[in-house]
Amino acid sequence: MVALAISLVAAAAGMRSVSVEVKGGKIVSFADGVNKSATAWGTFADDLNTTGWGQLNLRTNAAHEDADQAFAAGAVEGMLTAPRIWEHFHNMFPSHFKSLNSSELAAVRDFMTTQDAWTREQIKSNGDTPGFWRQQRNVYAQFDGLRAGYNAVAETKYPVGNLDVFDFQVLNSDGDFFQVVPAVVKRKRVDLRTLPVEEAELQLHKMGHCSAIIKVTGNFSDMFMGHSSWYTYAATNRIFKHYHFAFNADEVAAQRVSFSSYPGYLSSLDDFYMMDSGLGMVQTSIGFNDHSLYDLITPNSLMAWQRIRVAHVVAKTGEEWWQAAKTAFSGTYSNTYMVVDWKLFTPGQAIVPNTLWVSEEIPGQFPGADVSDVLAFGYWPSYNVPYFPQVHKASGFADLAAMGVPSASFQTAPRAKIFRRDEGKVVDLDSYKNILRYNAFETDPYAGPGLSCNAICCRGDLLGKGPSAFGCFDTKVTHAAWAKDLRASIVNGPTRGGDDDLPAFNWGKYGDIEHVGLPETYDFDFITTEPAQL
Repeated sequence: MVALAISLVAAAAGMRSVSVEVKGGKIVSFADGVNKSATAWGTFADDLNTTGWGQLNLRTNAAHEDADQAFAAGAVEGMLTAPRIWEHFHNMFPSHFKSLNSSELAAVRDFMTTQDAWTREQIKSNGDTPGFWRQQRNVYAQFDGLRAGYNAVAETKYPVGNLDVFDFQVLNSDGDFFQVVPAVVKRKRVDLRTLPVEEAELQLHKMGHCSAIIKVTGNFSDMFMGHSSWYTYAATNRIFKHYHFAFNADEVAAQRVSFSSYPGYLSSLDDFYMMDSGLGMVQTSIGFNDHSLYDLITPNSLMAWQRIRVAHVVAKTGEEWWQAAKTAFSGTYSNTYMVVDWKLFTPGQAIVPNTLWVSEEIPGQFPGADVSDVLAFGYWPSYNVPYFPQVHKASGFADLAAMGVPSASFQTAPRAKIFRRDEGKVVDLDSYKNILRYNAFETDPYAGPGLSCNAICCRGDLLGKGPSAFGCFDTKVTHAAWAKDLRASIVNGPTRGGDDDLPAFNWGKYGDIEHVGLPETYDFDFITTEPAQL
């Protein structure tokens, strides 16, 4: 496996570019370099092991049909990032499926096959209709192009093998599998309400994925949007992506989207997005404990990544984004979504309605609301606990809070206390980064010695009991002066240094976890990313 990692990194090194010609949903030709008469073209700088991030830029040609543009964009990405896709697939597959037997894995595969067929049938029936489904057709064309582009260079240009539709579903539906797997395999359902408080708290930390805060300064001179991901450290193969489409459809509100992502994903997963519609989005996952909710999950629905990508394209406002994201919603990858409308923020002036929309999804429910009045008091935090009372109750969080599980309460969770105490220290971009990277668990009274996942940026490998290679492994931030240019400051790797002088994470103790192609030690600093001129 080590030899494979070395060979793939060597094959992927440096800046690469490719152009692809597509007609009728088929690759006609492709070649290295940027050809602006092609259907799509792009560049990829594979700097994972030097800066912590690869950076992908791709652009499409308005002279071509929208669906062909989307297919070609996927093909460009698949060709440029094929070695990293191969590595990431092999690192991530065990996280969902290692504990399943062959019949259980087959059942999950059948679920996704049915879901794929249902989605394609909906697109066939509705894909020519202006609006959501026409753009869903384009997202699916990009998905098909991604696989086609990858397989066009697999085994010949790079030392990687072919991947099938399910393999790419494993990547793109990564977040959805948190609920799809237990929906299909009932023995994987865990009701935290049946566990001792300490164990339920630990499982909440592993079930939750991320910390986020939307923050305005005291005089409204600036607004910040940022996010820190929590997940297995095996997922740290990071690519920041800048898509520039040239779609011709009238319903398109955003042609350009920039987002943190991973090899082989057409969405963020984290999520952290900036769109040229003036919207930005982050989310934190919430999950649920009530087993009856799993029975509401059906393959005759759209996975989260499919809906979210379309919402980014068609929405001009936070409310429109929520309405689009609810279309045929699956309840999988249950999240709290926060959508910022940068167009409505004017430095030095009062926060106006619809500046911040928040919505939450679990099976059967997807409420949303304008919470700009709350933001006007200084900040909006999110830390894997449902905000809406009906979601908090239906998901089982209310029962966990009544049991005394600290991280189950929206108001008194440890991260809620830390955000409440420290948000006033945020006065500029650097201090904003600090709060999202914060972990002083040894000395902070709101965290507690040994409880390194009670802080904003969890270090699961430093837990006093049951340490493992999971936790907060990145941070992405932007603010009002940058958002319009789709610019962000980003860092990859578990938080280090700080008040407790935390050590940089090293894979040495965790060699049994697949981490092909990943840096051995994470000692990276923030870098700035923005779209390239292609």
